[in-house]
Amino acid sequence: MIPLEPITALVGLGMGMWSKVKQQQNDTLNAAIMRDKVYMDDTKDARKMTSPGIQYTRRIIAFAMVGTYCAMHLGISVPELLNLTSSVTVGYTEVKPGFLFLPDKEVFKWHVVEGSAITPAFNHAVMLLLGFYFGAGGSGKR
Repeated sequence: MIPLEPITALVGLGMGMWSKVKQQQNDTLNAAIMRDKVYMDDTKDARKMTSPGIQYTRRIIAFAMVGTYCAMHLGISVPELLNLTSSVTVGYTEVKPGFLFLPDKEVFKWHVVEGSAITPAFNHAVMLLLGFYFGAGGSGKR
């Protein structure tokens, strides 16, 4: 005959541990939801702000970034026109494909480029800041 008492005790222990883990996950989720509600309220308050000083600050930042971006493009082309080129070291990621069940491998490579280069990171940073400016301005009620 199979003793059922130890088996039921083990099942009960497992269920108790499982319920505690589920309760902790539930508490963590509820805390995250409450935290997000606080951040959403702060975001709504920031979007409702109509202070001209803040609007001018945002505009100055956006125009400074666009001006710097344009000046950098123009400034880089001047030495090339005068034949005063120099070398620039640029790094980027290359993906080497795997074979059969082996995974792909990402390798960071450094290359020397003759002339001037504007890195993609700079382009992304400018577009990110412009997106923050124009995206936040477009979300408000007019």
